[in-house]
Amino acid sequence: MVPAAPPADDRAFEVQRKAIYSALRARIEQLTAHGTYQCCIKIACAHCALMAGGCRCGPGLAAGEPVCHDCALMWHRGQGSIEGIDPAQVCSFLDAERDMATGGRCASNASSSGAR
Repeated sequence: MVPAAPPADDRAFEVQRKAIYSALRARIEQLTAHGTYQCCIKIACAHCALMAGGCRCGPGLAAGEPVCHDCALMWHRGQGSIEGIDPAQVCSFLDAERDMATGGRCASNASSSGAR
């Protein structure tokens, strides 16, 4: 069951949401400046910042490897930032793992390019 959205007049929720978003974006900027956040989409993903503390989706994708699910979704929505990559060929880690077991689209890419 999806939780109900807060009431439209709940200003405290909006203030908190903006603070969380700002803190996340600041952390991504810090990691990017440190060289440990190399995302592959136009607005860097939140997944890698929250789950891994860094992002290697950009170099990984350029080498034909899968990316996090945030990045894969945004590539499929036209938000990729690396020239020469076909969005239809971008796979998430989950897609690649699942397809290795079933022989799906990402598995055939992985066998021909090494990882994608």
